Amino acid sequence: VSTQSTGLLFATTFVMLQSPATGLAQSGMVRQKNSLSVIAQSIVGVAIGSALWFVVGFSLTFGPSQGGFIGNFDNIFWQDVSNTRCYVTATTIPATLFASFQMMFALMVPILITGAYAK
Repeated sequence: VSTQSTGLLFATTFVMLQSPATGLAQSGMVRQKNSLSVIAQSIVGVAIGSALWFVVGFSLTFGPSQGGFIGNFDNIFWQDVSNTRCYVTATTIPATLFASFQMMFALMVPILITGAYAK
């Protein structure tokens, strides 16, 4: 295991822990009656976002280009995303770790948006 893989694994873990922490912070800024709703939106957002990233998100984001704008469905359900091979754009870390790291940041966007609209 390279030091870059270890560092990226720690970064992925910290961003994963940041998701519920953001929900808790946002629930502290709303009325008491809405706090459980904000936390639930955060948890459900992580669950749905993770599933969507696994099914199509990674493939559309990092798959082979279709006209230079969007990827195709070659990596749908993480097909050909190896735990031992490195990914094309990250040549020193395993492809599954790269995909997981990118997923964590894709999950943070909807969590931040739901918190912005909380009353």
